[in-house]
Amino acid sequence: MTSEQPLQREHLGAAATAAQNRGLPPTSLIDSDLSEEQKLIGEIQALLLDKLSIRVETPEADLLQTGVLDSVAQVHLLLHLEKHFGLHLPMENLEIDSFLSVVNIAKMVANCARAQAAWPAPAKESEARRELIVEIQALFSEKLAIEVEAETDLFQSGIFDSMMLVQFILLLEDRFAFHMPLEELDVDSFNSVERIADLVEVRTRVTNQPNSLHARR
Repeated sequence: MTSEQPLQREHLGAAATAAQNRGLPPTSLIDSDLSEEQKLIGEIQALLLDKLSIRVETPEADLLQTGVLDSVAQVHLLLHLEKHFGLHLPMENLEIDSFLSVVNIAKMVANCARAQAAWPAPAKESEARRELIVEIQALFSEKLAIEVEAETDLFQSGIFDSMMLVQFILLLEDRFAFHMPLEELDVDSFNSVERIADLVEVRTRVTNQPNSLHARR
């Protein structure tokens, strides 16, 4: 195999280090009973099944040619990968082949983790991130007259119902200049202000990168 050759152990071990350095819970990437590569592939297969209801029987299966992973699913998967592994996967650095198979996705995650493991652990949340969260909180306050903490569960607290969610999506689209078709809606992305901030970051990166994932077919 070429692009699907076994991943180097040091690359995969870096994912746990990257998550810890960024103040996120370490994932279960290291297991004495399984190789690093097998464990990472297994986690990605589980993520596809649990979050996107996509069952992938073999890691080498072509997810694009079979239509299993379309452009909408790629964006959703990117969000879930970033959250699960505690990584930042820059849209501008990704190619369509990055999502060709589970093996390719694992290689992408491992390479990104290796690079980010060398990053110094941030003492605090980045200023840009804090500003984005404050801006989203301001939308709630100014447009809906609702004060909300960044970690509050917006559904369990009763802030969001179906009508309020649609109204807030329209506010987000107007404020951050992106479009989110309802068929692409992942309700989990609106559980809290922090999750909404994750969504805004990814959607704005997609909008601003015309030559990235959606450009190649």
